[in-house]
Amino acid sequence: KKPFYLDAFLHKGYWYYGTRREKETIHLFSEILPDCNFAIDIGSNIGYFSQYFCHLMNDSKKLIIFEPEPKNLELLRRNISCYKSIRIIEKAVSNENGTANFYVDNLTGQNSSLLSDYKVFDEVLENSGVSAEKTKIEVETITLDSFMEQEYPDEKPDFIKMDIEGAE
Repeated sequence: KKPFYLDAFLHKGYWYYGTRREKETIHLFSEILPDCNFAIDIGSNIGYFSQYFCHLMNDSKKLIIFEPEPKNLELLRRNISCYKSIRIIEKAVSNENGTANFYVDNLTGQNSSLLSDYKVFDEVLENSGVSAEKTKIEVETITLDSFMEQEYPDEKPDFIKMDIEGAE
């Protein structure tokens, strides 16, 4: 087992739910990923699924992860530092290459989005009982097609997980 680093308050859903967290999704991934040689994780957050993907793929196959949010990237780098098969792309996957506004929540970091009016953040905020807000930062964006053409022109991923808070 590899350590998993998180903020005890901001990421309380990880330790509160433990192995019950997204149980059906975890089961689905456990059936798909062992047969994959090349996977992409778009919206990696702090690396919860990225770590699991490497475990399922025996850390010997190719895993590309995309995450643009600076605070998430700090923990993400720590959580995946022991894996040799992961490559981090510090950009948001979008429908165009360039830059875009990215709305970062200071509640969990899990509701940050390219969408300024991402409704889930408002719902989480309403149910959290704490004060939180969104700030706007600018991030680099890239299309998945252009990334693949530039970096892996002769390859195709076997699996893509995309969880980008409403901007899918």
